[in-house]
Amino acid sequence: IKCKIDSFLKDKECQKCQKPCATCSKTATNCESCINDFNLYVKKGSESTCVDNCPVRTLNNQKTNTCEDCTGTHCLKCLPISKCIICDKDFALFKGNCIKECPNGFFNEDGFCKECL
Repeated sequence: IKCKIDSFLKDKECQKCQKPCATCSKTATNCESCINDFNLYVKKGSESTCVDNCPVRTLNNQKTNTCEDCTGTHCLKCLPISKCIICDKDFALFKGNCIKECPNGFFNEDGFCKECL
């Protein structure tokens, strides 16, 4: 049995995907792609969902309409090209990376390494 693009096969019957999923598999809410203005968010160990805003630690890839993980550890918010802009609490941003302590000649001011004057 072959189902329509917005459906999946379950117990030998075609079941419709639940919006905002455009396509799905295994369940009505396990999205493989999303309707317009939604981004596919693949969370490790659970179903893939469609979200209007990508969660923290991810960024919206506008070319693929997916939420991609920020690279680097302790990055709370990032921009495309793997650039971290906000770090976890108790970490500071230095040259696009989140570090525990700022290097010599720098100090931590509100989560950003600032150069000593």
